[in-house]
Amino acid sequence: NVEGEGYSIYQESTDLNTTINNSYSADVMTIEGFNFVRAEANDTEVNPEDGKVTANVPENGLELELYYDRNTFSYRVRYLEYGTNTVLSDTVTRTDIRYNKTVTESAIEIRKDLDGDGVAEDFQLYEPDKNPLSATILNDDTILTFYYVRCTQTLTVTKQVVDAAANSDPDPDQEFAFTLQIHSNSGYHQSSYAYTKSDNEKSWLAPEESNNKVLNFKLKAGQSITIEGLPTAEYTITEQNLPTGYYDTAGTNEKFALT
Repeated sequence: NVEGEGYSIYQESTDLNTTINNSYSADVMTIEGFNFVRAEANDTEVNPEDGKVTANVPENGLELELYYDRNTFSYRVRYLEYGTNTVLSDTVTRTDIRYNKTVTESAIEIRKDLDGDGVAEDFQLYEPDKNPLSATILNDDTILTFYYVRCTQTLTVTKQVVDAAANSDPDPDQEFAFTLQIHSNSGYHQSSYAYTKSDNEKSWLAPEESNNKVLNFKLKAGQSITIEGLPTAEYTITEQNLPTGYYDTAGTNEKFALT
């Protein structure tokens, strides 16, 4: 019984050298992925003994039939945060899956308050190219696991300086200090954020020790910085302590959202 829809012949043989009223035996075979369920001798059920099915041969001949069902197993589908293995959604268990069947599962959308602070966050697949997942079921040990990471955003900030003096260029070495404030109730934050400046400088920004939602950086005239891995939230950028002789013409400290 391969697919649960009736029995088909796996193997058969004919023996013409048996004697009427003598016993005839057939071995109960071990077939990978199948389980012996019953035997019949001329449509009458027979119990095997010592791994054999035995019956007497009547005048009209003997037909021994041994029946096997394909084994069924279960498998599990898990949804975990990458790096911590924190459970993001309940494990799904699929049952009554027949031996050697190939199954396919697709990822689910996840929005969860992982930090217990009342703020639900969106999660995305860590490896989107591994969706869907497939497996061939051979036992009860199969587990399909989708790994997720929190949805993050990228921000680029550019410093523009216009010198008020005619025919004069800004000081290329003058640095301007900025503070990026993350306005989020979530307790989640990274220990550092990767950044790249327009001159290809690459490094990491660490939040302030006293406030893990504040990042400080400096830019020169015409320079830009791209910060990666930021949480989905509202932000403000404040330019700090402008150098003598400079003043703000664009205005900062207004909230904006990264979504």
